Amino acid sequence: MSEPAETPGRPVRRRVPIPVRLIAVTVVVALSAFVFVRSLDDDLPSSLDPAWTVGQSDLGAPAEDRSGETTGLVVGDLAIVAGPGGLFAFGTGDGVRRWDFPIPQLRYCGVTAGPDAVYLTVRPDEAPAATGPCSELVRVGMDGREQWRSDLGPAEPDTGSRSSTAGPLAIGATTGDVALVGARSITARAARDGSTAWTATIEQDMWGESEYGGGCAFRDAIVGPDVIATTIGCERPLIAAGTSDTVLEFRSRADGSVLHRGSVFPGGDATLVHATRAGAVLVGSPGTSGAIVDFVDGSAVHVASYRAPGVSASHGPLATDRELRNAVIAGDLLVLLPTSGLPAAIRISTGRTAWSAQEGPERGGGDGPAVVWKSALLVGDGRVFSAYDLETGALRSDAGIDIGSGPTGDRGRTASTQSWSELHRAGDRIIGFRLDSTRRSVVGLREAGTE
Repeated sequence: MSEPAETPGRPVRRRVPIPVRLIAVTVVVALSAFVFVRSLDDDLPSSLDPAWTVGQSDLGAPAEDRSGETTGLVVGDLAIVAGPGGLFAFGTGDGVRRWDFPIPQLRYCGVTAGPDAVYLTVRPDEAPAATGPCSELVRVGMDGREQWRSDLGPAEPDTGSRSSTAGPLAIGATTGDVALVGARSITARAARDGSTAWTATIEQDMWGESEYGGGCAFRDAIVGPDVIATTIGCERPLIAAGTSDTVLEFRSRADGSVLHRGSVFPGGDATLVHATRAGAVLVGSPGTSGAIVDFVDGSAVHVASYRAPGVSASHGPLATDRELRNAVIAGDLLVLLPTSGLPAAIRISTGRTAWSAQEGPERGGGDGPAVVWKSALLVGDGRVFSAYDLETGALRSDAGIDIGSGPTGDRGRTASTQSWSELHRAGDRIIGFRLDSTRRSVVGLREAGTE
């Protein structure tokens, strides 16, 4: 694997004399570019106002149950707050409460969103409430009703895997099935009834030996829309050099078979945060000078590394619930959002710098989230969004996009974008979630002057 490179810098610009005969062409091109950029800017709102706000009283008190993290989801036309207390669903257009799905105390493990349902991992009633295995999968439909509940079977030996009583390493759903990655197997269950569609395992002989070595397990995984990325580590490795090293693989979303076996990653501490057939991204543990972000191409081969100050990825109960801080994924781009400085984008499929923003306000130590609006990336800093063109990194709005109001705290003061833990796009709304340990709220932002 190549040595980590520095965070992408700004390109050097050189002045080149322009021949006189090209001036007319240049003017025409410049005018065309102006019209094009102007039409893009017209797509941006001048300001955003709250269409609705859901406060603490609508979400209940933060649960004393610490069996899982509270997270925000957008599924279809629903904004959902999910955590140890249950699911609370609100309409993205009007903020009206649609339904609740309560979860008994100390039974919640984690949640992930499908295109038309929410999947929960919970501890069964007969298991110890706080320490029992997260061995049940529950599908909750868009109407808030339980559609089916399936037993995931006994927990697999972890052998260094992150899979444990906290549940599977990763869950990812389509309209047809839901795939779950455990310590030594991948299983897909039919979305209609939870029945097993297929299972893939790390094949081992009676002595626990496999083609990777002995005592092997999936150390990490993420289920993408068209591929499953896994890292495999072994107590007695054959492919990797040491017991802490892992081998990266891309597996079929259709049956779990190996598509590509790629690079060996030393240390084994990298967290998979994104995977498609075009490539994958892993984020290492933050060091004193920043985390190392690794990129692999569609063949699972390592193509680049960058040191990214401020970027981190937490590993929650489910791999799909990892929190990527100071970075955002937009299509084939990973946009780095330094806590002080300007954004820079790296193309995931190649690991090459796509652009580095040349102008715009520095975030000043803030770490508010970002969200995609049409062809722009909105980066929150206090009470203003800065808009950057996703293809070029050009600043799209000199004045910024003002936010008329935000979630209201206990003393009636409005909160800044830095107070939001998550931002999601939902049609013509931006849904902001504030989900800290003391206060919770949700706000739906709309373009000013629209209903």
